[in-house]
Amino acid sequence: QGFPQLPRPEGFWWQILDSMFRRVDAEDLRVLKNQLKKVKEDPAFKIPPMGKKYCNQWQDEEKIHLDDPGSQALIPTPSTSPVVKNKSKGAGAGGPGAERLGKSGKQRKINLTSVLCPKVDVPDYSELCDVCFDGESQDGNMIVFCDSCNVAVHQVCYGIPVVPEGPWLCNKCKEKERTGIVPKCMLCPVRNGAMKPVNPSRGSGGGGGGRDFVHLFCSQWIPETFIRAEDTAKMEPVQNVHAVSKDRFRLLCSICKQRQGACIQCSHGMCATAFHPLCARATGLLMEVVGYEDSDDIDLKVYCPKHSKRPVKRALEIEP
Repeated sequence: QGFPQLPRPEGFWWQILDSMFRRVDAEDLRVLKNQLKKVKEDPAFKIPPMGKKYCNQWQDEEKIHLDDPGSQALIPTPSTSPVVKNKSKGAGAGGPGAERLGKSGKQRKINLTSVLCPKVDVPDYSELCDVCFDGESQDGNMIVFCDSCNVAVHQVCYGIPVVPEGPWLCNKCKEKERTGIVPKCMLCPVRNGAMKPVNPSRGSGGGGGGRDFVHLFCSQWIPETFIRAEDTAKMEPVQNVHAVSKDRFRLLCSICKQRQGACIQCSHGMCATAFHPLCARATGLLMEVVGYEDSDDIDLKVYCPKHSKRPVKRALEIEP
C-alpha cells in the first residue's frame, strides 16, 4: 500500500530469500512507527558507550574540525617541562590544545601539551638544561655550567638557590673529588649528565664509600621514582629508586642495545618498544609533557621511532 512494486528478481538465490523473508506490509509499518516514537526508551536503538581511547580520539577530531565563530584563540603551550613529575594516573591522550568555548557557550577543558623533544634549530645541545632540555634563562632561574664536566642546568631544575660567583661543581663532580670514583647512574648506562644522590643509598653507610646517583632526567621519566615536595628546593635526594620494578631492568634498550638500567616503553597503544629516557632524548624521539587545565596532574609520553616524527640521531656516551 503506497509502496512501488519492484520487479521480482530471478535466480536460485532469490528463491531461497523469498522462502525466508517477506515484503513489508502496512502492519509492519504501524509497529515500526510506534517504536520510533520511543527511540530513547528502546534498548535496540541505544548506542553503546564508546571506550576511552575512541572517546578521546573523537574529542580531538571535534576540536580540530569545530567551526565556532565565538571560540577563543588557543592558549600558548608551556615552554618548559615541570621539574618534578606528578604521580597521578590522570587520563588523557596527548594533543596540543587549550580552553575553548563550545556551541553552548560553556568552557571545555582541553589538554595542554608541551613537546620536550625533538628540538629544532638548536645550534648547540650542550647549552640546554640537562633536566628540562630548555635553553632559556631568566632572572632567578639562570643556566649554570659545571666547571668540571660542563653540564648545563637551570637553578630551579637542579636546586641552586643563588648563582655562585666562583667555580661551581655539580653533585657528580663533587662526589668524584670526595671519593675519587666517578658516580654512575643506577637507571641508565649514560656516563655524563646532571645527577643527584638517591635515598636510601647503599654506599652511604660509613667507611668513606661512594653514594648512589641517578640522572634527574631519568628520575622524572621512570614512574616509580620521585622527589618529595619538601626536597624540591635542593632537588635531592631522589626517592624510591630501589623500588623500581625489576621488569624494567630486564628490558633491552632498543637504542643502545644494553640491558643496563631501567627502561620505559612507547606510549602508543600496545607498542612495547623499550628505551632509556636519555637514549630516547638523545636520539630525538618524540617526548611530550601533557598537562590539564585547573589541575596539577601531568602525563609524560614518549614514542618509539615508528610512532615519532622525524627522529634526529645524536651521539651518546654509553658505558662500555
